[in-house]
Amino acid sequence: MAIRVAVGDPKAISVNFPGVATGDVNVSITSAREETTVGPFVATSVGGGAYAYQLLSTMVDVVDDLQLVFTGTVDGIDYSRKEWVEVAGAYYFTVTEARAIGPIDSSFSDDDIERQRTAVEDQIEANCDTSFVARYVEERISGRAQFLRLTQNYVLDLIEVAEDSVDVTSAVLLDGRYLWRGGNAEWASGHRNVLVKTEVGYDERPPADLRRKAIEATRYSLLRERRQGLPPQALTIATEAGTMRLAVAGLRQPFGLPEVDAVVLKWAKRVAVPVAGT
Repeated sequence: MAIRVAVGDPKAISVNFPGVATGDVNVSITSAREETTVGPFVATSVGGGAYAYQLLSTMVDVVDDLQLVFTGTVDGIDYSRKEWVEVAGAYYFTVTEARAIGPIDSSFSDDDIERQRTAVEDQIEANCDTSFVARYVEERISGRAQFLRLTQNYVLDLIEVAEDSVDVTSAVLLDGRYLWRGGNAEWASGHRNVLVKTEVGYDERPPADLRRKAIEATRYSLLRERRQGLPPQALTIATEAGTMRLAVAGLRQPFGLPEVDAVVLKWAKRVAVPVAGT
């Protein structure tokens, strides 16, 4: 799974080698958006065969997918380690907001919050079939007729369109989720011969109610990890006051938290795109 960072928030990316490297560990970074590779740069040893590279701000100034390749030699054997980084337009919320609004206290580290934030964002987007911040998407489509249908529901920006490896971006019109060459011009027929790069998402920033519920879901998930003595598959619990039904996740309850699930499902209905013929 890719490491998620936001535009303007460069982070240190680390990998593990089977031991301490002899000489430098080098890092090369490839941008999917620009189709360029920079480096090699020298990674920093952080102990125990782990090496890290601090991304530069210029590497995360637009939405993108990055591939980092770490190479080094351990005990005379050459090793290569890869890590993928998704540069999103924004986070659903910041760690500072999580601590203030959650509230999520200092007993949880920033890494704990960021890890759960990614899981919550992924769950929301799986239920809504769209993202609520800008993300980079690259797809190949088979050319046919006048219109090509993109897989994403909402397109914020058309970055590049190449037909049979020829850049035709300036000649393409975007109509919702369809690409049109204009007039009666048709796309060249072929199998996956049209490369499309886009920024997609419902908006640049999540709606306020969804953002608050994402924080709430993150807090609950962190607390649930620390819960002791109660099996995770339990549905009810008997107390002196009677039997209590526990909130659990399901098809219509993605987080098992009624107030959170209600907001997620509301947005799932709002952003849904009807399927032709239904």
